[in-house]
Amino acid sequence: MAKTIHVYHSESAWTVNRDGKISVFSNKRSAVEAAKRTAKGESSGQLVVHGKGGRIDEYITYGLPRVQTPPKKGRFANRSRAAELRRALFARVVERASERVT
Repeated sequence: MAKTIHVYHSESAWTVNRDGKISVFSNKRSAVEAAKRTAKGESSGQLVVHGKGGRIDEYITYGLPRVQTPPKKGRFANRSRAAELRRALFARVVERASERVT
């Protein structure tokens, strides 16, 4: 079963949390090294390293497929998909309208 190991800063130390089992380290480097050793020992899992602000600094998977990055949001990012959906919706509306006529 896949396990998730989190490394984060709490109070004045770095914490490694794996299913509620907590280990405390004096610096980030030693915490990340210990977490990597633990994650590599598992058949599958993931390691999430958080910065001091809580933002994810590093994400590593072991024995799992990498999650795809979601598409970028922007003004023109999904125009082709939107046009495709409009055409499909229009085709369905025309189809339903012709069913009512007959």
